[in-house]
Amino acid sequence: MNTRLESSFKQKGVATLLVAMVLLIAITLVVFAVSQAVITEKKVSANQLRSYKAFEAAETGLAAGLESFRTGSIASGAGTVATGALERYEYSFTTIAGSSGKYELTSIGYSDDESARRTMTTVVKTPPGLGTLPKTPVVAKSTVNLSGNFSITNEEGASTVWTGSSFEIQSNAAATYVSHPSIEGAVIQSSTSTYRGPDIIDSDPNLATLSEDDFARAFLGETTDEYCDSVGWKDYDSFSALETAEPEALEKSLVCIRPADGTFDWQADPQKSYGLIDKGIAIVIDADVDMNGQFTGETDPDGSLYNGCGGNLCGLLFIDGKMEFTGGPTINGSVVVTSNFAKAGTADINFSAGALESIGGNDAEATAIPGTWKDW
Repeated sequence: MNTRLESSFKQKGVATLLVAMVLLIAITLVVFAVSQAVITEKKVSANQLRSYKAFEAAETGLAAGLESFRTGSIASGAGTVATGALERYEYSFTTIAGSSGKYELTSIGYSDDESARRTMTTVVKTPPGLGTLPKTPVVAKSTVNLSGNFSITNEEGASTVWTGSSFEIQSNAAATYVSHPSIEGAVIQSSTSTYRGPDIIDSDPNLATLSEDDFARAFLGETTDEYCDSVGWKDYDSFSALETAEPEALEKSLVCIRPADGTFDWQADPQKSYGLIDKGIAIVIDADVDMNGQFTGETDPDGSLYNGCGGNLCGLLFIDGKMEFTGGPTINGSVVVTSNFAKAGTADINFSAGALESIGGNDAEATAIPGTWKDW
């Protein structure tokens, strides 16, 4: 009897010991799993932090590279995200073959212990100048129809209008003017409603047969999309909307506008102008344009203009569409239109080679082309 009890107690003790060992092993495994999870989480968090720091360093490198490009330098560079910081970056430039002044800017950012690295690239470009300078105040691929009391003047040459189709002056008060053959700084009347002077070049098949892209290349050096890729397109349908929303855009040497509905209204401010005679602006509008208003100018006591332009615009107005003038806006430079050109009211267009030659090519306005940013 005692032997049986003793055996029973021993069996219960072994069972208890086995259960205890199983529980101990289970607890050990749970603790081990939790500790491994904590360690892994810490490693993941540390790696994410290093990756973020490397990303931040690469972004800083892009900004530093763009700033260097704006000073006219395409030399490689390096630095840190802040004074005394361990996170660093390196940037370099690569010329893009077959492009017009475009460079790929590559920036590599490193974490403080250099265990993480991020690479970013973008394409940078200086706003372009003009491919071939227009030699006349007005160029139109299609018809030119003029009415009202207007003037088209070229003090620097012998031509005023170049068109691929017909040309007509319908008003007795309208005229074109060219440089005087013997008096410097003076002009003479050349064409009126009753007389056609040699300043008009019309029905030119070389102009009329150009494709839309080739027409743009003839004056911009690129298609309109290529020419405008450094600044991107604005989608405003009026000049006043652009002035209100982004006045800083009009302080640059290039503005590109593509309204959603294909029409653009330009109500010219009588005492406001854009561009200067010695620092012209190019405004490219992919739409049919109606430009109206009256320029009066704002002058100093000595009679000189505050704005240094003497008109609503100094530079190039390139219209990929039809152009209609009403009222009395003034443009000093050239107007190039891919379709019809109609002018009424008291508008004045005066050719200015200086305003055209000074457009673009300013590295200080260089920017990253939208849509070219990459990160890996």
